[in-house]
Amino acid sequence: MHRIDIPVPCTASWEDMTGDHRVRHCKDCNKNVFNLSAMPAAEGAALIAENLNGDLCVRMDKRQDGSVVSSDCGDSARPTARQPWRGLPAMAGAAVLALSAAGCSTNDSQPVPAVSAGATVNPEPPVTVLMGAPPATAPAPAVVAPTISSVQGARQCEKNAEIQRLIGKPAAGHSMPSVLVDSKGMCTR
Repeated sequence: MHRIDIPVPCTASWEDMTGDHRVRHCKDCNKNVFNLSAMPAAEGAALIAENLNGDLCVRMDKRQDGSVVSSDCGDSARPTARQPWRGLPAMAGAAVLALSAAGCSTNDSQPVPAVSAGATVNPEPPVTVLMGAPPATAPAPAVVAPTISSVQGARQCEKNAEIQRLIGKPAAGHSMPSVLVDSKGMCTR
């Protein structure tokens, strides 16, 4: 799901709703609220396509570029706790390097600068959390249909253009659901 707009974001608290990380019930509007960021992109797109009557309420995490974070996009809107032992190999390597450099030095050489082994921190990009009803003008559900290719006897699968429009184009470094065709021309996904 590339971009989904929520014209009027909801102010209800996700934490006050009952349910799990994928769907919770809102007592204020008496609706189920679906967390699109806890679903694979294709499942979220199908949910929106199936609920065109305007009764759908969703929660999602959006990146700075406006794309929606999904569970299968490879990054997460929520920072994960890093285990303290993960930096241990880097620190051990730095210590060995520092000791070997000190052992090879002679008295007339320049002093070896201290080596600092610290954990590398990659900050998470800012994410905006939105909740509310998406517009009811979403396209009809997408259909995966086999088509005949120009190669005699081979089949390939083609996704409906509507799902491409609904999901959008992936941001750099992110993958989208795809249809794979094996050597016999049969759809494998």
